[in-house]
Amino acid sequence: MKGMNAVKQSKTDRSIVINRILYGGLVLAAAWNLLFSEDYGSAAANMGIALIFDPFNPSVSWDQRPLYQRAWLIVHLCIGLGFFLMALITK
Repeated sequence: MKGMNAVKQSKTDRSIVINRILYGGLVLAAAWNLLFSEDYGSAAANMGIALIFDPFNPSVSWDQRPLYQRAWLIVHLCIGLGFFLMALITK
């Protein structure tokens, strides 16, 4: 039993690292779209997709998360929605 928990723990740790890498890459892609091509639609899409890859531990429920994690994700969502609104306004 002890060995199975270690395997499960390392698998969870790897998935968190992969999620953080993908999250960061998509946020950087959104910044690239915003700064260099001024494409608000693509920036909004990348920010929205980045939320799929939770940079924190995805196995923790929303109610159990610390306040700073919930605030981070809500601010991220608001920025993505702002990019979406800018895409609608500028077209």
